[in-house]
Amino acid sequence: MLSGDLNLKADFSYRKNVTLLRNLEYDNNQVTAGQTIMSIKFSAGYNLSRNLTSLLFYDHNFSEFAISTAFPQTSIRSGITIRYNFGN
Repeated sequence: MLSGDLNLKADFSYRKNVTLLRNLEYDNNQVTAGQTIMSIKFSAGYNLSRNLTSLLFYDHNFSEFAISTAFPQTSIRSGITIRYNFGN
């Protein structure tokens, strides 16, 4: 049986940017740019031995634009990393 340290990390972020053109004379506001971005990240690292470490990660990003001419974008990254340390 393996006995080592398991390190878990989870991050969530949300950001909303909007650019407005304001016409004070006519009390008219017009959205010209901007987006809503949501990101979820998760990673789990496990020390298999003193020099050998494995890492599992998952990143999910979603962005939706404020103007109707741009399409929403989603990106997903995931993977496994195995690291061996040759030093002490």
